[in-house]
Amino acid sequence: MAILLGRLLAHIEVLEAEIVVLRAENQALRDEINRLKGQKGGPEFKANQPPRASEDPVTKPRAERTPPQPQKPRRARIEIDRTETVGLNRAELPGDFQPLGYREVVVG
Repeated sequence: MAILLGRLLAHIEVLEAEIVVLRAENQALRDEINRLKGQKGGPEFKANQPPRASEDPVTKPRAERTPPQPQKPRRARIEIDRTETVGLNRAELPGDFQPLGYREVVVG
């Protein structure tokens, strides 16, 4: 019984190896058919990391940094040439008006 079981397991291993080879061959043939039809073949998966440089980073000279450029202000400075105060006629306002204060506005 043990001999028969050993032969059966060996035969299963051979069949599994054949299945792997045949699946790879079938996929290659599918890719070839798709390529001949003008479609894309199987995707080429790239490595997750770039290949390492063969040069030693210690011997490689470092690139010098460029000096930082002076930053420009985001808004141009506006020179104020006149100041005008606008009055408010309170008689024209609604009855429930509540003054909240003043604010300065620059008109360009």
